[in-house]
Amino acid sequence: MKQKAISPLIATILLVVVAVVLVTIVLNWSDDFTQSSLGKVDKIKTYKKSDAQYYTYFDNSRNRHGSIYLSWNPPNAKEEDINLIGFRLVETPQMPIYYLDEPYTMRVGSNQIPLGIMDDSFDLALYFDNNTMFTKEDLQMNFPANLSASDCPNGYVPVPGNAFYGTSSFCVMKYEAKMDEDGDGLGDTNATCQYSSYFSYNTWEHDASTCSYTENNRTIVSSAEGYPVTDLNLNEAQSACESLGNNYHLITNEEWMTIARNAERQPENWTGGQVGSGVIKRGRAGTCDGCYDNGEDPDYGTHRNELAKLVLSNGSKIWDLSGNVAEWNDKILQEQYHPQPSGSKYWFEDEIIDYGSEGRSAYTSLNLDYNTDHGLGYLYSKYSSGDDYERAFRRGGYWHRGANAGLFGLLLYDHPGSRDYPFGFRCSVVPS
Repeated sequence: MKQKAISPLIATILLVVVAVVLVTIVLNWSDDFTQSSLGKVDKIKTYKKSDAQYYTYFDNSRNRHGSIYLSWNPPNAKEEDINLIGFRLVETPQMPIYYLDEPYTMRVGSNQIPLGIMDDSFDLALYFDNNTMFTKEDLQMNFPANLSASDCPNGYVPVPGNAFYGTSSFCVMKYEAKMDEDGDGLGDTNATCQYSSYFSYNTWEHDASTCSYTENNRTIVSSAEGYPVTDLNLNEAQSACESLGNNYHLITNEEWMTIARNAERQPENWTGGQVGSGVIKRGRAGTCDGCYDNGEDPDYGTHRNELAKLVLSNGSKIWDLSGNVAEWNDKILQEQYHPQPSGSKYWFEDEIIDYGSEGRSAYTSLNLDYNTDHGLGYLYSKYSSGDDYERAFRRGGYWHRGANAGLFGLLLYDHPGSRDYPFGFRCSVVPS
């Protein structure tokens, strides 16, 4: 029997039916396309019923210094720039979404996105302003050895730069600044310009007429030995660092935050041995978790308590960033631009209405949930609307401040010329 051929009309109808079925399957499949499955591929393709399509590629080979490299290549002209508004590290304990101070506009093509994450490997979720989230597992961060220990002056250690803070690799004092009186490269405790202060500890007088930094072969050094250099104002601290040579300067707030954000992500810096477990080590800061006993004097010398030491991602070890003596940074900020607390109090940690002109990233941890219970320390602000009175940054807290001291602790109540309290400092340098 001769079979009848399918007519062109019927064939066309069948093709349309098949196409509709396939489109329906794809659209339904897209609804079940989980973020965890997105994270298992390098190239991420998401389908939405709006027909918007996104193609992204994370370039592990280029991620470095706290920046990830993300390419975005939409296939149609309708989808152009989108804004990154926040991110989250996917980990245990879970981090909250970190919303950027300002959205980052992601252009079509390759984008260097400075997030400030300084982990060797991490899982990341990115949140965009079109209600899209991309995730990626096992992103790698590269730490090029731009500076090694041998590149830094004696007593200084290399710090990996962080693009989020605009810092390249630099060298910083391993210890708080000390004064070398006899030219042996070590700090001293028996120098001629020593006196008893209001706090009854032996320290250095910094009147330039009686204790010049260069007179009689004196110099500023970084060493475990010797009393910390204290009782000087901001300008004197800046001058002391600059006296050491070209490219030496008082540590900046951006450099301090580069170190602090790096240190908070290292498990060995937490008393519980894991990031987020216990508290970030606080050193000589009085009676509190992660501190060792306070005394009448700031600590010094070798064979120190390990709670005073923090380790960075490149293995560098830095002492007394928290506690011992508070340290000047180079930053000065008018009261009207200070972080604003929710009430009238000056000391606060997480009761903040507005972080002011500098934004949250200038002050505290990568994790929004951390506070002084995690060893961060307190923020002291003198916020006053419309007030142009200047206050200088003094970080870390000192030996009897207890829980007020911490890696992210900040005192904003001193004017730049103040020298009534135990203010120490440390210097940085970018080798030429």
